[in-house]
Amino acid sequence: MANYCYTQYTIFGPYDICKKCLNKIQSWILDDSQDDWSLYGISKKANIKLDNYKGEIDYISKDVEENDEYSNFMIELQTAWIPRHDIIKLILNKYFPDLEYRYLSEEPYNKIFESNDINQDFYDVEYLISSINDEYNYLNENICGYYTRNELEDLLFKDNITSEIFNDSLDILKKMYKVDIQYIKYISEGNNKIAN
Repeated sequence: MANYCYTQYTIFGPYDICKKCLNKIQSWILDDSQDDWSLYGISKKANIKLDNYKGEIDYISKDVEENDEYSNFMIELQTAWIPRHDIIKLILNKYFPDLEYRYLSEEPYNKIFESNDINQDFYDVEYLISSINDEYNYLNENICGYYTRNELEDLLFKDNITSEIFNDSLDILKKMYKVDIQYIKYISEGNNKIAN
């Protein structure tokens, strides 16, 4: 069985183009049948070719969030082992090249915790605490999740601390709760525009 990689995409740009993009993708997944939400089903309806079809849409926004600077909506994919940015790139390149995207991907067993949101416009996270072994879920379910450094410091301490003490404390936290703590990797894709 595959390890699942979860990726959240925030697609953003002018409101009217975001709205058209969201409506088009929603039209490809009109019902809850497995085929309509699968990457295979989406790629057929979008008339794009993928190298691998293992994955599906887990979530899509109901509407576009309108902001002064940019409007946006979210799509979450669940794929086998690694992120599948190709489907988002292909759809946007073909139909909506003026839109941009940011993502946050996680697959703890393959040590994937990465984002292209270098300025943290949408994903204000730095650390992922995840369970190493399902056997220990009952011990760590309250601490698993995304954190900024400040949030982790608040979890562990009340005062400002040095990096050395902070790193030692993360090691202790790993051993006590049998969790994995990963620091996010930022992946630069130039200016993240889709069109070439």
